[in-house]
Amino acid sequence: MRTSSPLHLSQAIADLFVVGATWVAVLMVAGPGQGQLDPRPGLLLAAAASLACVTGLAMAGAYARAASGLRALALARLVRGVPIPAVTVLVLVTPLRVTVSLSRVVAGATWTLVALAVTHSAFDRWLARRRRQGRFLQPMLLVGNSRAAHDLYQHLATRPDTGYRLVGFVADFGTPHEPPLTLDDLGSTADAVKIARSRGACGLLIEQGALPRAQLARLVRAAFGAGLSIQIFGGIANLDHRRVHPVPVAHEPLLHIEPPHHGPIQLVAKRTVDVAIGATALILAAPVLLAAAAAIRLGDRGPALFRQQRVGRDGHLFTVLKFRTMTTDADSRKAQLRAANERDDGPLFKLRDDPRVTTIGRILRRTSIDELPQLFNVLAGHMSLVGPRPALPEEVATFDEELRGRARVRPGITGLWQIEARDNPAFHPYRQLDLFYADNWTPTLDLAILLATVPSVIRHAWKGAMSRRGPSQHHRGGSVQIEVAS
Repeated sequence: MRTSSPLHLSQAIADLFVVGATWVAVLMVAGPGQGQLDPRPGLLLAAAASLACVTGLAMAGAYARAASGLRALALARLVRGVPIPAVTVLVLVTPLRVTVSLSRVVAGATWTLVALAVTHSAFDRWLARRRRQGRFLQPMLLVGNSRAAHDLYQHLATRPDTGYRLVGFVADFGTPHEPPLTLDDLGSTADAVKIARSRGACGLLIEQGALPRAQLARLVRAAFGAGLSIQIFGGIANLDHRRVHPVPVAHEPLLHIEPPHHGPIQLVAKRTVDVAIGATALILAAPVLLAAAAAIRLGDRGPALFRQQRVGRDGHLFTVLKFRTMTTDADSRKAQLRAANERDDGPLFKLRDDPRVTTIGRILRRTSIDELPQLFNVLAGHMSLVGPRPALPEEVATFDEELRGRARVRPGITGLWQIEARDNPAFHPYRQLDLFYADNWTPTLDLAILLATVPSVIRHAWKGAMSRRGPSQHHRGGSVQIEVAS
């Protein structure tokens, strides 16, 4: 089993026990109308299912991550790996001469997904916290000083959980990006290997095009000879790695890029899921909707719903529905609070301790109940369950042409930004994750995002409820909003 670090080897071993224990419980605990297997075949089936599942995940790269990727993509990998133990059990029941009902196998697959999702999410968040504290980071030397290098540096600087720490950069030619990199300029690329070793770097991040072909080849050979890793970046942004495949052509390593698979079948599947889950969620949440509306009305006698124009798919305007979480004069007070905007690196407005938020509003935001009326927007076709957050017209007016590409898909109630960088105040993750989703969404990714949203909402609600540090800090534990009024 190939792993990138002892940490991920430990995770693989933990998965063996988690999956094994799950199948032991499913196979050997008697259920309603079902008996239990004898210990020997039951343990053999559970062990085989566990080993097959972890082997499949390892082959899919779940334990070979040099750095944290998108949690939603990791969860999508788990979704694809869940059938492996189920198929293993079905294949082995005949030679072991035991009977296992299909319902029990389905239950085993379901609980395997739940168990792995919980343990992987806990591991990823633990590792992300440690990396934000400066631990378990890979020191790397950046080779290049152009726009691509600047974009990569900005991405890594705003996402320390990715696992990289840049020790500085080296560059020879090209027009430096303005503003310049806020990294130490350590010299020329000819000394890259020597500099990397002196700075304790474990590898080089090389910008594509930073060096002539022959010089790049010499640098790669020298780096490998010194035991350094090589990673090359540049080219197309917001590209899912699953769409990139190496293709050897006359001994030259070319990269084949698959087009996005957003055909009629995928679009119909997405809309079907929106309607089915949206309608079911509305029915189940009806008591919560009524209670929230009553609480808002009793709080200040103002309207329960907040309506606002937002920009939808292809730039079309629609009216978004939310529970009102601010005072009735919130819009008129917005200009007074502009100077306190915490998002000074982009066009969005964010104020954690917004004085316009009501007491009931804070509770609704922490629990994300304020978003539930948007299910009506989903059923109406203005929004999807998963997608970029719907932006205000005045925000979109400040977006550059690239960022306006997020309107290629319907806005969503939840999305990559909410589960990957909800607590990150920087604008760059918002931009990068929205554009990534617009180019690379799939039904599987949508399912993974929906599954990841549930524990995310529960975690934020729990943090808000457990906080004992006063109103300001108490609100910091809640959900981060990007709207200027709600």
